[in-house]
Amino acid sequence: MTRRTLGAWGDALLGVLDRAVPSGMEIGLWIEPGLVTARVRSERRGVHRLRFRFPSLGTEAWDAVASKLAGEPSLLGALLDGELPDAVAVAAGGSEALVPRRTQVMVTCSCGAPRDRCPLAGAAWWDVAQAVDVAPARMLTLRGRSPEQLVSLVRRQAAQRDRDRDDGLDATTAYGRETRPLPPLPPVPPEPGWQPSADWTPRDRPPRTDALGLLVADAAARARDLRSGRGDGGLQLSEEADLARRAARLERDSSLLLMAELTHMSTHALVEMGRTWQRGGADLVDVLHGRWSPPVESLTIARKLLAAHGPVTVRGNRVCLERHRLELRLGRDRLWYLVDVAGGGAELIHPPAEDPAVLVAARLGFVPRVLEQPTPSESAGEQLRLL
Repeated sequence: MTRRTLGAWGDALLGVLDRAVPSGMEIGLWIEPGLVTARVRSERRGVHRLRFRFPSLGTEAWDAVASKLAGEPSLLGALLDGELPDAVAVAAGGSEALVPRRTQVMVTCSCGAPRDRCPLAGAAWWDVAQAVDVAPARMLTLRGRSPEQLVSLVRRQAAQRDRDRDDGLDATTAYGRETRPLPPLPPVPPEPGWQPSADWTPRDRPPRTDALGLLVADAAARARDLRSGRGDGGLQLSEEADLARRAARLERDSSLLLMAELTHMSTHALVEMGRTWQRGGADLVDVLHGRWSPPVESLTIARKLLAAHGPVTVRGNRVCLERHRLELRLGRDRLWYLVDVAGGGAELIHPPAEDPAVLVAARLGFVPRVLEQPTPSESAGEQLRLL
C-alpha cells in the first residue's frame, strides 16, 4: 500500500500504533466522541468490526478549551471547518495531552486476535490517522468532545452569563411603559461597485474561496432587495428556484466556480438555470429544472394524448414521448407545459395551457379522443413505462 505523507497530527497519531498495513482491504470508519468504529473487509478473513476507544481529556482541559473559544469566537468557525488552531491545542494541553499513549488506546476486533497481533488493526488505524490528517479537529473528537459539542458548550455558557447579568424587568412596569415609535430605517446600501466588463475573465476578480462567504454575500443581496422593496427575499422558493436565483446573481462572477463545486453541478448547468430565472423567474425554473410528484390520475390525459404517437415514460410530473423527445409537464400551478428535450436540455415550446390537447395539437397535429376513465385494454395499449 502506498502511503501519502501525513501532516503533524496525522503522523503523531499514526505513531501510536504504527505497524505493517496489509493490502487489499476495504475500510469504513465511524468517528464519535471517544470512539472509532471500523468495518474491515478482507478477501482472506472476510468482514470484521474493530473498535478503538480513547480516554477523554479531563474537565480542566475542556474548561480551558471552552474559555479560549469564548474569548476568541473566530476559533469556533475554524473548528467547524475541521481545523485545529494552535491556540485551541495549547489550551487542551498540547500534543502531549491530545495524542494518546499506546497503552491508552483500547482495541477490540471481532476476529478475536489480541490487539498486538490483529492483522486488521494496522489497516484501520492508518485510515484513522488519515481522517485526522484531513480534519485535525477530529483529534478533539477522539479525546471526548466533537467541535459541534464544544460550540454548543460555549453558546450555553455565554447564554448563562448573559442571563446572570440581566436583572430583568417587572411585567407590570413593562406593560405600563409608553410606547415609542420605531427608529427610522437605515438608508439602502449601494450596490457593489465592481461590474464586469464585456471582456471579463475569471482572472479579473478572484473567486470566493469559502462557502460561508457565498452565503453571506447572498444574504446581504437579499436584505438589500427587501429594504428597497424588491421582492420577498426568496424565502418561499423551491430548492431549484433558489439555486437558479443565486446562479443568476453570479453569472458573470468567478465565484460561480465555487458554487458549481459545492452543488456538484457543472457551471454550464448553473448558467442555464440562472438564465431561466432571468427569463421567467421561479415558475419557469420549476417547470424546466424542477420535479415534483402529483397524483397519478392527474397525468392520465397527458399519457393518453402522447401514447397515440408512440411509447411514453412517466417520471414525477413529466410525461415523455420518447420517439419525439417531447415532454408534457404538469406545473405546480396546474398548467401544462410542452418541453423539447431533444438537445439534452429543456426548451419550452409553447406558452402553458390548461388543456394539454391544445399543446399536442400545435406540435404534432393529431389529437386522439381521450376517455375520462381508461379501460385495462386501453392502458395496456399505451406502451407506458413508469419510472
